[in-house]
Amino acid sequence: MFLANSAGWPAATLYDPHHAPGHPQGLHVDSDALLGSFADLDAQGAQWLKEQHVDVRDLGLVCVHQPSVPFVDTFRSRMDIDPAQIIPTFPHTGNAAAATLPLQLATAAGRGRLAEGDTVALFGLASGASGAVMLLRW
Repeated sequence: MFLANSAGWPAATLYDPHHAPGHPQGLHVDSDALLGSFADLDAQGAQWLKEQHVDVRDLGLVCVHQPSVPFVDTFRSRMDIDPAQIIPTFPHTGNAAAATLPLQLATAAGRGRLAEGDTVALFGLASGASGAVMLLRW
């Protein structure tokens, strides 16, 4: 399932000085607006899981985009995900962007945290805000 809150796009902007004259150059992040742009995405993801008859607390592994430790903690709390369900990667790799989901899967597999038939939820999130939720059977 894919979702977006395009009203949040201006929260993290890198202006092109050749195509956006009058705007400041470089990356500009409004942290409060950026955090706010994610406000409803978790609720939409939770609703989609409910429609799939999946309780996130029953999953052995939940992979989530990890741009920072506080972001993951907030998302985890809002989704009622147990900390043990998430493999933390940010403390070791920083923000691995799109690679963070397969990195968590590989880490979990290497640690014996995945068994054949396990259901795993993947939450891909991006500034702006946009997101995707995917269920996979290992």
